[in-house]
Amino acid sequence: MGGLLSELSNKLAERWLTLLVLPGALYLAVAAAGHTLGQSAALDVGRLTHAISDAARAPQVATVGGQVVLLAAILAGAAATGLAAQSLGSVVERVALAAG
Repeated sequence: MGGLLSELSNKLAERWLTLLVLPGALYLAVAAAGHTLGQSAALDVGRLTHAISDAARAPQVATVGGQVVLLAAILAGAAATGLAAQSLGSVVERVALAAG
């Protein structure tokens, strides 16, 4: 029974990662980059690199506790964003393919 539960938890974690977290993390990264750069400097890689470097030097991120909290917040936000995008996609699909 322990082997079955172990395999089930591995499959659940794998699906959670591939279906929710990775697409959500990509969406959050693009949204954060867009918010940081704005419309006037949308393709300014140097400005984005400078903003990321400044954020990495913040005292809250320098500690292990801050990094753990930041990682947990990013994973939770990515999972919520992925779940919202998946749900919205299902609704749009049902509306678009509805007969009549």
